[in-house]
Amino acid sequence: MTLEIVDPALDPAPAGWGELVEGRPATWDYGLLRAFARGAQAPLRVAVVRREGRPVAMLSASLRGFPPRRGRYVGFAAPPRALGLLDVHAPGSRSQKGWWYEPGDGGMDALRTAVRGLRRSLGPGWRGVVWREVTPGERLPSRSWLSRPTSPLATLHTPWDDLAGWYATLPPGRAGTLRSQARRLAADKGLAVAAGGAAGLVTPAEAAELKARNDLKHRGRLLPAAPLPLPYVAGLVGHDHVKAITYRADGRLIGLCLILDHAEWPIFHSWGALPVEAGGRRHLYFDAYVRMIGWAIAGGKKGLILGKGQPAIKQELGAELVPSHVALAAA
Repeated sequence: MTLEIVDPALDPAPAGWGELVEGRPATWDYGLLRAFARGAQAPLRVAVVRREGRPVAMLSASLRGFPPRRGRYVGFAAPPRALGLLDVHAPGSRSQKGWWYEPGDGGMDALRTAVRGLRRSLGPGWRGVVWREVTPGERLPSRSWLSRPTSPLATLHTPWDDLAGWYATLPPGRAGTLRSQARRLAADKGLAVAAGGAAGLVTPAEAAELKARNDLKHRGRLLPAAPLPLPYVAGLVGHDHVKAITYRADGRLIGLCLILDHAEWPIFHSWGALPVEAGGRRHLYFDAYVRMIGWAIAGGKKGLILGKGQPAIKQELGAELVPSHVALAAA
């Protein structure tokens, strides 16, 4: 087996990267990985293991040195060399795993090779790995020291012919409320709603502003994360496989839903909206769910990955909550 480790902020894509991530969401596009790496709070590395020239395992990991670097962008800084953890995650999306391997023991051996090779490249102080979005019972390449539950991942199957089929599965009160909200928004003459490719509906600056508002509202106080920078958001909304639902009042963007398109399971990527006191509208968040679900049904998707956060709301909308854990393991 051979191992290739790259720094997306500086290095060209690994050989055959396009083939490796074919069919995966837009966040794995190498141009977006580069923008993410340059605007992250910790250096990013991608490791690819090949057997006879064919990729059999891959992982992406942020290099979390001590003390942690949060609230500012890493840029082109070299990774800390003394002590740290490998934080394995999917860049730009909490609804995906940051690793992949070919099924079977050979694939797990390849993933283990990736972890150990990345750790050796950093030095003896990098002895632990944080694995995010681990499903219960899932195998990891090394023994887990500690495992804790995190917010579950919400998924919604969409087998219906139209929205009426979905409404019929909801509690009567919720279905009636959603229909009533839709009627009120439709009657709002100052509100314009559009859906389609993100590039044709929203500018990067508009998207970055709304996303930053949402990110800043929900970030932690102890170790606050900086909002994703404009170059990353520009790459995201400009990608062919990113869809948007936009809400405008007198031309001003007041609500934005971004979706990572996929042939079978699109991902609800992010939501941002102005508060009512700043010119926004009530109930846009729920209206975006209705429109997103209608879009998935019309497109013949198997379902939607509604992501993490707000689990009670998503469950009431019919989603299944898939348990998720974060695990600390040996490198």
